Amino acid sequence: MRDGIDFRSLLDAKCFALKNPFAQAGGHEAARGLFTDPDLEGVNKRCEAVGVPFRVLNLLEDARIEHLERERSKNPITGQLRRFHWWCFTPTPKETDRAGCYFWSLINQEASSWSRYSAGAPRWFGKPGADVRIRDYYYHRAIHAAQTNDLIPICQEMCQEFPRPKQDAAAVQAEPTVNQTTAKP
Repeated sequence: MRDGIDFRSLLDAKCFALKNPFAQAGGHEAARGLFTDPDLEGVNKRCEAVGVPFRVLNLLEDARIEHLERERSKNPITGQLRRFHWWCFTPTPKETDRAGCYFWSLINQEASSWSRYSAGAPRWFGKPGADVRIRDYYYHRAIHAAQTNDLIPICQEMCQEFPRPKQDAAAVQAEPTVNQTTAKP
């Protein structure tokens, strides 16, 4: 498994019949190249200055760029949006109480192309109403952000409202920054 994609499932006939999985991953990376701020070092410094983990920014940026790519590659005749079909490659949790996991499931289920963002989302068993806030406030704002830097205050607000569980605090220390993930060998 790499970057959340189970490559063993890529040759599954059901998924291949839907879309070429390698083209889907390539489409995601192409969207990142088209829509993500190329100054990742500057973006990372702005995130660090306000205490936003790169992982959180990357999550919201994934939602934003995939939404933009769906809109950009819309079929001009049918109006049908491009679908990434991530649900073929990565399992979606059936239930969760973690904001990041719930947000990721909205991306996984391509929520912005579905009615009110909620189809296929896991059952929420966290703070009552928080799932609606994640979906209708944070996810909606993320997919409609004009640029990568516009996500930073959204991330900051989301991190304050939904702090990481205490058992994940050590992971923050080990979490790579954008400089570490893009460094050349």
